[in-house]
This record gives sequence, structure tokens and C-alpha cells, in this order.
Amino acid sequence: MPIGHSPTKHQSGLRGREMEHGNGKELTGKRKQQGEEEDTNKKARTMSENSEENVLEDAMDRLLEKLSKKMDSMETRVTKRLDEVEERIAGRIEILEARVDELEAENCQLKGAIEEMREENAEIREKYGKMVNQQDRINRRNNLIFMGVEEKSGETPGQLRENIQKLINVELEIDDVFIDAAYRVGRGKTRPVKVRVIRMSEKDAILKNKRKLKSKNIPIFIIPDLTPEDAAKSKQVREERRKQRDPRYNQDIQMK
Repeated sequence: MPIGHSPTKHQSGLRGREMEHGNGKELTGKRKQQGEEEDTNKKARTMSENSEENVLEDAMDRLLEKLSKKMDSMETRVTKRLDEVEERIAGRIEILEARVDELEAENCQLKGAIEEMREENAEIREKYGKMVNQQDRINRRNNLIFMGVEEKSGETPGQLRENIQKLINVELEIDDVFIDAAYRVGRGKTRPVKVRVIRMSEKDAILKNKRKLKSKNIPIFIIPDLTPEDAAKSKQVREERRKQRDPRYNQDIQMK
């Protein structure tokens, strides 16, 4: 373009389009650069986030590993402790079982000893009872019991003895019998009389002649002075004899 001439409209339009085209290229480049920067920042953030996640995961793994080791260690200690306690308990149980066995053995021995003592005690009681009964029998051997002898008001021991002596001499018709003692025993309106003679022969004579009282309709009965044991045995014998004399008892035996 020559100097001094103003540009034409065509030339001005070309320059304007050239400037717009240059500005567009520049704007596109800036946008592209901004996009690349944003991508870079995004990648950086992503890498940072991934790195943080990896760090957290590693930290969690290490923490879980430590906890697992601690749990294993605690389990080992607890198991060991339980085993020790179980062993001690088992040992104590064995000791207690052994002691129980000893006590059971001692208990059996004591039971045996107690049973032996009971048997010995029963034998001693039996022997003592026999000795007492024998001594009581000796003390009663010259005694007789007169039942049904009238008991008068104000009766004295002397009067009672005279009445018994008269009964023996007159009603039993025995002259050579002398009474050593006579006294009332027991309870009731007409109490029995215990009579003691001097000799056994006198006692036997009275028992031999006591039937004369029945023949004379005198309601007096004379029996030996028995010990409680002998009296029970005598009663049992009388009951057996009474049953044997009872026709119903004999009929029951025959039916059996």
C-alpha cells in the first residue's frame, strides 16, 4: 500500500478477519491449556485420593494385624490359664475322691464295729437279764402268792400272818409249815398276799395240797411267786394249752 493512502474497506475487512482469526486461535489455545490443566489437576486429585485410600487401607491392615496378634496372644494366655486351673481342679478332685474312698472305708469299718458292739451288747443284755432273772428267781423260790384272801379294814401284818397260818394248818391240813413272812402286794379291793416259807419242802407241800381249797369251795388260789419273765412264759404256755383244749382251735388245725 503506498504511503499516504488510507486503506480501503476491503483491506480493512481483511485485517479485521485476520485479527479475529488470530484472536480465535489464541482463545482456543487458552481453552485447550485450561482443559489440560484441569485434567492434570483432576489426575493429581485422583492420585492423591487413591494414595490416601491406600494409606488408610495399609493403616487398617496393620491395625487389624496387631489386633489379631494381640487376640492370639490373649487366647494363648487364657487357654494356658484355663489348662492350669483345670489341672489344679483335677488334682483336687482326685484328692477328694481318694479322701471319700478313705471315708467310705472307715465308715464301713465303723459300721462293722458298731454292729459287733450291738451284738456284744445284746449278748451282755441277755446274759445280764438271765442273771437278774436267776437271782430274782432265787429270791422268790420260797414265796407263794395267795389270791382271794379277804382283806379286812384295819388289818395288821400280824393278823394277816395268823390268818394265813390258820388257812394252811386247817384248810390245807398241813401242820409242819411255818410262815416266815406274809404281806399284801399290788392294788385293788382284795390285794394278793405274798407268803414266804422257810424251806422249799414247805412250799411244795402247800402247792400239792392247794386242790383241797377247791374241793371245800374256798375261793382262794395259790400260785408260785414267778419272776416277770417266768410269768410271761407261764402265761404263754397256758394260752397254748387253752387253745389246744378249744374245739374251734383243733378244728382250724385239722383244716390246715
